[in-house]
Amino acid sequence: MPGKTTTLRMIVGLLPPDSGTIEIFGVDSLADPIAAKQMIAWLPDEPMLYDKLTPLEYLEFVAGLWRIDPRHAQQQAQFLLEALELWPHRHERCEDFSRGMKQKAALAGALIHDPKLLLLDEPLTGLDAAICAAGQEPADRPRAQWLHHHPHHAYPGSGGTAGRPHRHHPARPARCRG
Repeated sequence: MPGKTTTLRMIVGLLPPDSGTIEIFGVDSLADPIAAKQMIAWLPDEPMLYDKLTPLEYLEFVAGLWRIDPRHAQQQAQFLLEALELWPHRHERCEDFSRGMKQKAALAGALIHDPKLLLLDEPLTGLDAAICAAGQEPADRPRAQWLHHHPHHAYPGSGGTAGRPHRHHPARPARCRG
């Protein structure tokens, strides 16, 4: 049985499963990987940014990879950077950011294409308590369902901090069959 991070990597399509299938909202990720990947975003525990870019440039770059209309991308970038308290730093290079600020910029990059499913591997690492507590968006904004693993999160019935992935929102976004 694969570990937590390996399982997340299989769900997002970075690793093939040894056997079985993975479905993302009913889409077989092996049979139609592009359609499956368009519905998901993954934020690893270590933020992956281009340090020479500003958060705004980084989001423009990521939005371009997703072929998002530039006007929509600008609006989405502003919304995300404001929500994550990075708007005042939008023109500063990421190389000078703290780990928490880098994690926020990476989270904005993961959310820029409005994924239906957000997978987080130890998502609270480096984030301040205010951002973690404010894990809600206005009701008029689309929300991604998110599945995360955090080693310090206690799960009901787990007997402590056993690292079982924790899903927010009741739908069944990802299903692994083996």
